[in-house]
Formats: sequence, C-alpha cells, structure tokens
Amino acid sequence: MAAIDGLIALLDSQRADGLVLAAGKAPALTFGGAQRALTMPALDEGALLALVSDIITPDKKSALDAHGAAELAYASPKAGPVTIHASRPGGALMLRITRGGAAAPAARRPEHEPLLTPAAVRAEPPREAPRHLEPTRESPAVALSPGDSELWPVLRQALRRGASDILLATGAAPAIRLGGEMVELPAAPPTRDELLGLFAAALSPVHRQQLDATGSVDFAFEAAAAELGQPSGRRFRANLFTHLGGLTAALRPLWETVPALEELHLPPRLLGLVGAPSGMVLFAGLAGSGKSTTLAVLIEHVNETRARHIVTLEDPIEYVFRRQRSVIHQREVGTHVDSFASGLRAALRESPDVILVGEMRDRETIALALTAAETGHLVLSTMHSANAATAVDRIVDVFPEHQQGQVRSQLANVLQTIVTQRLLPGREPGTRVPVLEILYVNHAVASHIREGKTHMIPNQMQVGADDAMLPYDRALVDLARRGLIAPQTAEEHARDEDFVHGALRSGR
Repeated sequence: MAAIDGLIALLDSQRADGLVLAAGKAPALTFGGAQRALTMPALDEGALLALVSDIITPDKKSALDAHGAAELAYASPKAGPVTIHASRPGGALMLRITRGGAAAPAARRPEHEPLLTPAAVRAEPPREAPRHLEPTRESPAVALSPGDSELWPVLRQALRRGASDILLATGAAPAIRLGGEMVELPAAPPTRDELLGLFAAALSPVHRQQLDATGSVDFAFEAAAAELGQPSGRRFRANLFTHLGGLTAALRPLWETVPALEELHLPPRLLGLVGAPSGMVLFAGLAGSGKSTTLAVLIEHVNETRARHIVTLEDPIEYVFRRQRSVIHQREVGTHVDSFASGLRAALRESPDVILVGEMRDRETIALALTAAETGHLVLSTMHSANAATAVDRIVDVFPEHQQGQVRSQLANVLQTIVTQRLLPGREPGTRVPVLEILYVNHAVASHIREGKTHMIPNQMQVGADDAMLPYDRALVDLARRGLIAPQTAEEHARDEDFVHGALRSGR
C-alpha cells in the first residue's frame, strides 16, 4: 500500500472530485471549482515526495526535475484509478490528484532508495458531526476505509457487547474488557500482517519508525461505519506494541460524543473546578480509570458556557471539540508538537485562558505547567497515582533535592484541587462506575504540601469533609446508597472496610 492511499481514500468518503497537495500549505479537497482545506499540518516538499515515493519512477522524477511537470497513473486499492499531476508552479511542488486515468498497477517499493525520508502525514476521517463534536474534517484521526480484514468481526462483536478495551495479540485469541474483567472471544489469533494491515491507513511513516525504534506507538483512528455494522463510524485510541509473543494492539473505543456529566454518574460539583481563573486542577488515578473522559466533560463545559481560549495538548487526541462560546485549539503530541513540554512552552505564547495537558510525565512538563498556573492560566492535567498524597509526592520527587522546597511552595500556591478517580464494576452487569475522591487545597492542605507533610493529607480530607471534600470511602458509601454499585463491591474496595460496612448498615 502506498503512503498516499490514506489521503486518496478521502475522495470516496468525502465525495470529492480531487485532492490538492501543495508544499507549504495544508491539503485541500476539491468540489467542482471550490476547495476545502483539511485541518492538518502543512506539508513540505519532502513530505510530498515521500507520499509518492512508492509510485514515482526514476524517469518520472527526472521529468519533474527537468521540466517541472510529470503525470503519474495509479490504481488506488480504495478509490480506483487516479491521476496524479506533479508540477512546480512558482517553484513549489504541487500534487493534484483527480479521479480516473489509465489503471496502473498497485504501488510497490522501487528497488532504488526512497527519494526522501518519509514525513508524518495524517488524513482526516469522514463522519457526520454528532452532538458536541466537530465534523470529522477537523479530526486528526485517520479513517480506516472498508476492507477485507479478518479483524472487523472482532471489533463489531466488541462494540456490540459494550467492551471498554480490546486486545488483539499475535498468537492469542482476541480479548475484550467487560465490566473490568478480560474475556476471550471465540476468534482465531491475528497474525502480524493482519494487525499491520488493519492499521495501514492510520500508521504514518513516522509512526512506523517510532514502532520500530521504541517498540510502541500511540495513535487514534476511526473505523468506517460499513465495517462496524453501525450507522456511523467509531473513533478508537490505540497503542501498538511489540512484546515477547509478537505484536499487540490495545484499542479503546471512544464515546461518539462528549458524554454528559450525568451519563458518567459524576457529581455536579466537578463543574465548579473549571470556574477558577487560574491555578492547577489535577486528576490522579491509574491507567484506564477514565481521567481523560472526565477532563473532556470539563473542557466541554467551559466551551459551552464561557468565552475563553482553550489549548489542549494530547497524546493522542481523543475527543474532537467544535468551537462554541470558547475558541479551542487541539494539538497532538507527535503530530503538532514534539512533546508535552514543547507544546506547553509554545502555549505560554498563544494567549490561552485554559490549558489541558494530557499527562504530566516528566520534570520539564511539570515545571512548565506550574509556571503556567502561576502566571494566570487555568491548567488541567492528569497523573498516574493512586491517591492525592502520592500525586503530590510524585510531582516533587521528579526534581533534584535542592529544588524540592521551591516546587512544594509553587505547588501549594497554585494547586486548587486533586481528584482521584477509579472505575469499579457497576450494579448492572457489564458496566463500570467512577469513584471520585476530591481534595480541595485549603490553607491547611497547602501548609502540609509546603512543609512536606503529605502523609497528613488523608486526615485533613476527613476533617475537611464539611468543606465539601469527598473522601474515597465516603464516595463508595454514596454510590452504594444510590444503587450504582453493590454494597459488597463497596466493602471489597474500601480502604477502611469497617467504616464502609458500618455506614451502609446504619444509614449514617
């Protein structure tokens, strides 16, 4: 499959007449005499040549260099025969792709070396705009067009059963997560070629290089409606990684719209967390605890209710927001910025009011996030941590000892709230319910952070329950009383089982 196939597939999916790729400009679809630019980074000449490196022959390349024009015929596996007119109007390379032309054989890698190192290119997935989401022409995810992959029935079954995660591993039966438990599906183990073939349109050359170099790569994609047996396509977050047994894809189906607070059984008090003009709101929890979805709910609340400038830094972008009252720009690590740190550094010059940092992973990112919160921005972020006290310690511990006192002081001044989130099996089979522990940073908590007494934070949360703080065990009792989780589940997952048992029995 040629590198350009993902973009050519848009001709069918968007019912476009053609596609224009010009150096220094974002790609654009053509409809009659009109053009519609895709929201993706502008491509340089190296990226354009990399796209057609599987197609262009040495003589065609020589003609382009000598005469400034060449015409390529190509049979796209998805869109059929297309003609690619390569030219250099004004000296800048342009590729104009139109339907039709003499059918050419499918591309194969020429024996000579590629013209240039492939660059990152993303095609925009087509789908109708659901509530709260922009039409997919704004989405950075790549659409997987209909194909003959043996894995489509697995994805259909997983979605039909309401799976929260899907694992496709070479040499093992596919498995899905239902209600927090992994369940094998009665399907043959996928091969490496089947896995790579399923994601061929979504994996850019840069993604393939990252997979080969580091053993894993994150990306987002949208599966076509026809292949899923649904009225519309579905977005997925994906991690492809190598391991002792071969290659595995970990997929997470995303909500088709940003869910409402009540759909997730989240407390209304969360919406107040984004009312502050500045400071830091941190979501802690283990991987897969739903932190990203909760943050999306809060960002959408700001988007709907306030005239703000929101900049998000994500890896990868999961929910795609459309502009409402707020101006919102979403940037993906590896596509629009090199890292969270470089994106944050740039954001400080982009006049944002609200900055979402997908995850605080390293010292530079944390330092910049603290600076942003100190200088009048509202910073929302996540951290892998089991509770609020551990989250504070993790932030401080990434810095050398001689800087830790300063970091504690900064954190005590800017931290507004730490929300620790965990997903537990719901009372209804196959469902999971978020349990939230909410720590508001009052004067006493700030003092504990500043003095390095984080072990006192749990006690302060109990004392501050009257100030709307929500201890974890109290949250379990509330969920059990509301019938969202079983009393037995609450007791099994309690930190203080005696307290939860007694509270449920006494009704206090």
